[in-house]
Amino acid sequence: RVKRKMTPDEEDPDAFLYRTGDAPAKVGIEPKIAEKIADSWRQAKAAPEIIVAKTQADIPPAVVKQMAKENAMGAKGFYNLKDNKVYVIPENNEDARDVALTLMHEIVGHYGLRAVLGEQYAQVMRQAAKNSEVQKQLGQRPASERNVEEAIAEISERAVDDKLPAPARGLFN
Repeated sequence: RVKRKMTPDEEDPDAFLYRTGDAPAKVGIEPKIAEKIADSWRQAKAAPEIIVAKTQADIPPAVVKQMAKENAMGAKGFYNLKDNKVYVIPENNEDARDVALTLMHEIVGHYGLRAVLGEQYAQVMRQAAKNSEVQKQLGQRPASERNVEEAIAEISERAVDDKLPAPARGLFN
């Protein structure tokens, strides 16, 4: 499992990084479909533990509290920095593709980024903040480590068609 000391930007021990949408899902997706997509990721050697919550009520209370504090109650998924687990919330995802994007965002853009960078995380985030693509994705958000990481995670979603494990691609094509 990936273990990394939190940076000063993440001092809250209950730090969570979310994938949210423009609006809550109108219907959501069945948990069993989300499980199939998660299973395709679980086959990867370095995959984090992936939790498919049946409903938002099934996620840890500390996460719900933090989501409310950060106005992220409709989050599609999140990466828990404290336990290195990725969660997906099917009822907040529109369809299988949305679940795939959520997992790409959380696994590649958060868990994977931190796993690869380790102790160099802060330095790389400072360098990445200068990248034109990251700056474009940041928009009006300040270039904090967390926002830069979020921008990179958002950019990673664009690669879903090419980089997603083959079994998951077939679920929404």
